[in-house]
Amino acid sequence: MKESVKISADAAVTNAPPPVRRSSSVLPWLALMCICLAYVGGTWALHPTYFFGLTHDDMLYFTSAKALAEHRGYIQPSLPGSPLATKYPVLYPWLLSWVWRWNPSFPANLSGAIWINLIFGLILILASYRIIRQTQGLSKSEALFLVGFCALHPLVLFYSGNTLAEVPFAALALTGLILADSAMRRDARIALSLACGVILGLTILVRSAGVPLALGLILAAVLRRCWRQALAFTVSFTPFFVGLFWRSILAVPPAPNGVYLSTARGWQQAWLYYTDYVAFRRMASPSLHMVGQFALNQVLYLPSEIAAYFLSPLSEKSIIFWFGTTLLVFCTVCVGWARQAKTSEWAPAHVGAALYTLTLLSWDFPDWQRFMLLFLPLITAALWAQGKKWTLQMASAARSRPSYVEKLAAGSMVVLFLVVLTSICWNYAASSRVWFRSVRQKREALLLEKKEAYAWLRSNARPDERVIAAEDGSVYLYTGLQSMVPMIPSPGGAYDEGQVNSDLDHMMDVGRAIRAKYWLVSSDDIDKTQKFLKPSLASRSRELQAVLPVLFRSDGGHILIYDLACVDNPGTPPCRNVAPVLFPEGIPIGEAVNGQD
Repeated sequence: MKESVKISADAAVTNAPPPVRRSSSVLPWLALMCICLAYVGGTWALHPTYFFGLTHDDMLYFTSAKALAEHRGYIQPSLPGSPLATKYPVLYPWLLSWVWRWNPSFPANLSGAIWINLIFGLILILASYRIIRQTQGLSKSEALFLVGFCALHPLVLFYSGNTLAEVPFAALALTGLILADSAMRRDARIALSLACGVILGLTILVRSAGVPLALGLILAAVLRRCWRQALAFTVSFTPFFVGLFWRSILAVPPAPNGVYLSTARGWQQAWLYYTDYVAFRRMASPSLHMVGQFALNQVLYLPSEIAAYFLSPLSEKSIIFWFGTTLLVFCTVCVGWARQAKTSEWAPAHVGAALYTLTLLSWDFPDWQRFMLLFLPLITAALWAQGKKWTLQMASAARSRPSYVEKLAAGSMVVLFLVVLTSICWNYAASSRVWFRSVRQKREALLLEKKEAYAWLRSNARPDERVIAAEDGSVYLYTGLQSMVPMIPSPGGAYDEGQVNSDLDHMMDVGRAIRAKYWLVSSDDIDKTQKFLKPSLASRSRELQAVLPVLFRSDGGHILIYDLACVDNPGTPPCRNVAPVLFPEGIPIGEAVNGQD
């Protein structure tokens, strides 16, 4: 009896699963830690503080954060009249306001703002690993490789180093969608669904574009017939949505007191851009034809921009290479995405991504690479998994097919995939980083000259005088003077040259409307505009600068400040000859709240 027990015990030991080695569970975390350290180091290696002002949105966020830190409310203090800040939700500026509380010295406090983004970036890396690991057909080592690819992607590093909401938004959204995959199941706890609603609620308080993600999450719950979980999510999400709607849609600020209320279209367009983006989009899309044109072009841009994550700017050197690689990469991503969505039972991440993309198709001029950044891990995983599957299938076919023609066709496709993979590696490692380095070097050199101009304004301008400048937020932060951009072009100008010419004819409307005294011009102003506008804007700017007196010129000659006395008072004798150049469609007339004019 004892012998049989001993034999049974030995058999149990023999059939027991092998013990899990501790190193196998530790190594992925060590690899993730190395990726996180490389991500932080890679971001700082860009010298990101020199990018401040490049995207314009970063200045709006940081100036509003300053006002919050000073207990002045959520406003846009850099604009004349300091109107309510309604363009963007409040959560990200509120987080940035703590940077101003800790260190009110600008620009030294920019590094603190970047650290906030880096913290969210670390969360994004962990969330990316989790969602990539759920991709069918990928090993743990492949998942770590793809996470490293995404974390060190030049665009991820660039947006991590800017005071922009893209990385915090992506971190919160991806975390919420991962949690939703567990929360939106019939056996899930209600508390989990409530927590998911809170996370998605915080997401839309960073960027309102998170609303379609929440709707996609609810749709995924309905498809899974998780009624109680969908209701719990809706209950916890709704207060955030109501707050967003009230603040960004209903609380539209009027034109500021003490500022000339011009009826000129250039002024109206710029003011709506800052304060009422819904109305601005209506102005930019005056007809159903224009709305359809926007949607059609976004459908055409989407494949190119998705492929650009992996091959731009390398693909731009040849139209044939660009077309071929765009078609191959986009088709591979779409097929891989659909396959993963099907195997995951249409997880909230995939349904939410579909609604999110459809929403962006109606946008007037979306930057696909910027707005789709949160789905870069899913896009990369879909491309890798599907590309690997097809390559293995074709390699197998090349070996097994009896016909030489079939072998040649399959082998050629394998070679094509390897060429594209090599191109992606080269572009990722070298080509795409050259642009960021060159832009940083240019802005670093120009910043010294811009600081000369800011110092001149501090010494010569009265506190109540106003400025027009492309980097209006920087003017305010360096000098305390309120400022606006000279003009906001209508997105419809991309498809209508007449619209472009009309916008440029109204280029001085903003300066006249806010009674600006100075126009600060930098040699890189044109670089920050859309491609369709650059040639016409450069020509119009030269025309205006030729008739305006120069008050300041930097040592390098790249920064100038012009006197706008003739813009403010074009009817005076010294200005009558230049008025037709400043206002080709006639001098804008209206009432001034402060009794002037």
